[in-house]
Amino acid sequence: MEILTILTILLLLLVISAGALVRSYFVRGRLRGMQEATVEIIRGANSHFEAGSRPPAGVLKALEVLNAGGGFPQDKQLASDLSPSSSSDPPLGS
Repeated sequence: MEILTILTILLLLLVISAGALVRSYFVRGRLRGMQEATVEIIRGANSHFEAGSRPPAGVLKALEVLNAGGGFPQDKQLASDLSPSSSSDPPLGS
C-alpha cells in the first residue's frame, strides 16, 4: 500500500512539472513570435528610409510606440509571467 501511495505522488509531481514545462514553452514561443513581428515591422519601416521616401504616419506612430516601450521584455518579466501569482491583467497578444 505504501508503494502505491509513493507512486501516486510521483506521478502527480510528474504531471505538475509537465504542465509547468508546457506553459514555459508556450510563453517563450509567444515572446519569440512578438520579437519576430517587431523585427518585421522595423524591417518594413527601414525599407521606407532606404528608398528615400518618408514613411506613412502610421509607421512613424508604430515606431514611436516601439521605442517608448523600452524593447523586449527581460527575463525577470518572463519569470513573473510564469509565476502562478501573476496579475489579473491580460498578457500581450491575447
